[in-house]
Amino acid sequence: MPKLDVSDRTEIHLRNIVAFEQAHFPSETYITDYLKVLDFLVNSDRDEDLLIHEGIITTLLGDSNEVATMINRLCSNLIQPNMNKEYLSICEQLNEFYEKPMKKWKAGVIHD
Repeated sequence: MPKLDVSDRTEIHLRNIVAFEQAHFPSETYITDYLKVLDFLVNSDRDEDLLIHEGIITTLLGDSNEVATMINRLCSNLIQPNMNKEYLSICEQLNEFYEKPMKKWKAGVIHD
């Protein structure tokens, strides 16, 4: 997964890129697709901390909760009729992995 460097200007830049993609290349929305996958993965600051720990996201903001909020905010109100098939396949595989009863049981044991 490509690395994302987050600073105080990242949201503005990404919004402009997404607007450009939506207006001029609606069938080739690579950045929008990437942000949708990140939005799928990031629901809390704990999720963000994991991505930062793994080197997928680097941040200069200091607070991982701000990064999670920014990613979720970027993807709200996006109109995306189709998603890159490779990203969609990754999301489906993640959902299948998450829904396996054994994985849920193991996660519960580790958590408790």
